[in-house]
Amino acid sequence: MRKRNPDWGLRDREAVDAAASAQGFVVEPVHDMPAGNRLLVYRRPMKHTALTPGT
Repeated sequence: MRKRNPDWGLRDREAVDAAASAQGFVVEPVHDMPAGNRLLVYRRPMKHTALTPGT
């Protein structure tokens, strides 16, 4: 992508990770993709609630 347009692409992954973590997201391992790309995955943890019988 940078060859086509130098302004494209993520420059500071650590800043994105920090912003995601600050919002409650869990940073998952990076997945390497073709052509030198990477897939970043952020997940919001599921909230577990106790089930009350009869509700």
